[in-house]
Amino acid sequence: MTDPHEPGDARDPDAAPAEGAPAEGAPAGGASAEGDALAPTAPATPPVPLDTAAIATAREAARDRASEIRTLQRKQDRRRNLLLRGGIVGGIIAVIVVVTLVIINFASPAQRGPRNMLSDGIRIGADLTALRTGSLGPGDTPVEATQPEGTIAIRLYVDYFQPDAAAFEKANSSQLRSWVSDGAATLEVHPVALSSKSGSDQYALRAANAAGCVAEYSPDRFFAFHDRLLKQQPTQESGGMSDARILEIAKAAKVTSMSDVTRCVESRRFGKWVQAASNRAINGPLPDSDVKAVSATPLVLLNGTQFVPSDYADPDDLARAFVQANGGDFTEDESASPSPSPSASPAG
Repeated sequence: MTDPHEPGDARDPDAAPAEGAPAEGAPAGGASAEGDALAPTAPATPPVPLDTAAIATAREAARDRASEIRTLQRKQDRRRNLLLRGGIVGGIIAVIVVVTLVIINFASPAQRGPRNMLSDGIRIGADLTALRTGSLGPGDTPVEATQPEGTIAIRLYVDYFQPDAAAFEKANSSQLRSWVSDGAATLEVHPVALSSKSGSDQYALRAANAAGCVAEYSPDRFFAFHDRLLKQQPTQESGGMSDARILEIAKAAKVTSMSDVTRCVESRRFGKWVQAASNRAINGPLPDSDVKAVSATPLVLLNGTQFVPSDYADPDDLARAFVQANGGDFTEDESASPSPSPSASPAG
């Protein structure tokens, strides 16, 4: 039975809340605790206005710097290209210069003649000193030197492997040395190789080449070398002496610049010149002479006139011809030679 003094909607405080009713202490109106806890949103910061003038200036500076870099790069590229082209051109020029020098002085000495033999021969004068000249170029015509006034011009064509040439030298070297050394005559020696095909060793050609080497590198010792080379001529049966033996003779003749002479001899540097000079002598004409060509050696010319001895081993024959060429008369009652007696000992 209900207590009339209590309200009809009074509830037991210990009773559970009705389904769907909000829990005690819960906010009304469906508001959440999280929502009530959010802080109020701050107002947004207004954007900073752009400095367009500064940006334009920076862009212009960047463009200028980029242009400077490109210009510098182009200059560096051009400089590298110029250096590269210059290096290539310089290298080509250097190669051309080297090749030209080699052709003129070393590779082509086989084509040109030896220095001091512009006439195809070397001229020996007073004190046995050689006349200095240039070299004969390939295909050039030999050039004769002016003969000193009042002297006899003795011209000798010699094949170093022909026995008569050796006999003539042994008989006449002493008086030739005297006439030339005293300035009464000049001696112009023309090495040729007429017998170079007589053997596979080609000694005549090698000996003439060696004579050219001495003429180029040690001209004032040419007479001594020439004299020894003939006086020590090998037998025909031997086929000739070796290059090493030729160089021993050069050393004994006190030839200078032996390292250059050795290379010249061993490489046959003037071999082609020997062949060309020999062909010129064989085919003729011989300059300033009544002789058309060389057919054998020794061929001796006194002032252009051929000396024909009765015996190459007789020094009186040459002495007589020399006196007559000098405008004198030679008689049998006179000394056998107008110079010291011939000697078989090597000159020099």
